[in-house]
Amino acid sequence: MPLPSDHPIRKKLITQLICVVLFIIVPVLVTAMLPASWITLERGADGRVSATARTCVLFCIPWRTQRVAEVTEVEAKTIRSDRSVSRRSGSYSRPDKGYIHQDGEDELSLLGRNGNLTVSISPASSDAARTKVQAFLNDTTQQHVWMFTLPNWKFGLGFCGLFALFSWLYLIGSTLAMLRFLTRQLRVLRPHAA
Repeated sequence: MPLPSDHPIRKKLITQLICVVLFIIVPVLVTAMLPASWITLERGADGRVSATARTCVLFCIPWRTQRVAEVTEVEAKTIRSDRSVSRRSGSYSRPDKGYIHQDGEDELSLLGRNGNLTVSISPASSDAARTKVQAFLNDTTQQHVWMFTLPNWKFGLGFCGLFALFSWLYLIGSTLAMLRFLTRQLRVLRPHAA
């Protein structure tokens, strides 16, 4: 027999369904479009460098892991670039003063003997990441280094970060509510000592 439309359980189920869509499914899809990557480089006892890249949704849930052994080279290449130069207006205007706005997408590739590993990276941090990896490859005293990369820092941290925050708050709140419900049920079932 179906529940009537004004039944409290039905209202709670509809509310939870809306929350799951808004606070879990949508943020996972949004952060999957601009996934964060955690890149780890490690030098073995034999001096060979291995790399692992974990591409994550919600900044910390890995959904794809790439590995490459014996990293020999690093390469950063531009996939798509939109660059515009804006000049300041007003009395302080000089033709050589202004700011550069660059959007687009770059890829950081770690090349090894058995394949390569490629992650999307922001054009703003592409050169710094390539330099950091190359410095690690050249310095044999370093044993471990890691990096956090995003394809677009402004959108990735601002918009996706906000979505991820709401997701984690919803998951924590839901878990605590379920634990509270279970502990109350256990207290009702347990006989009271007189």
